[in-house]
Amino acid sequence: MFMFVPAIFGLVFASLWLLASDIFEITEKQAAARAFSKIGAGTLAGGMIGGLISKALAAHVDAKWLIFFGAMIIAVVIALVAYVHNRFPTT
Repeated sequence: MFMFVPAIFGLVFASLWLLASDIFEITEKQAAARAFSKIGAGTLAGGMIGGLISKALAAHVDAKWLIFFGAMIIAVVIALVAYVHNRFPTT
């Protein structure tokens, strides 16, 4: 289990950055740099907030439910990435 979570997170993380580079490919450099800095800050903040939430919930929720909630969040993110990728196809 502990091998699959980082592997899935790595795939989702890499696909988000590739999707962002495809979306901002035709954008001017300043706007793309601003967007990439916001995306990077958002991923860092999400990682920290997710860690804090899981640490707070660990005392009250069984571990199997934390894994289930994490899997559901990853599934939602994967669906969101697929939707955005279909909405902004690469050229």
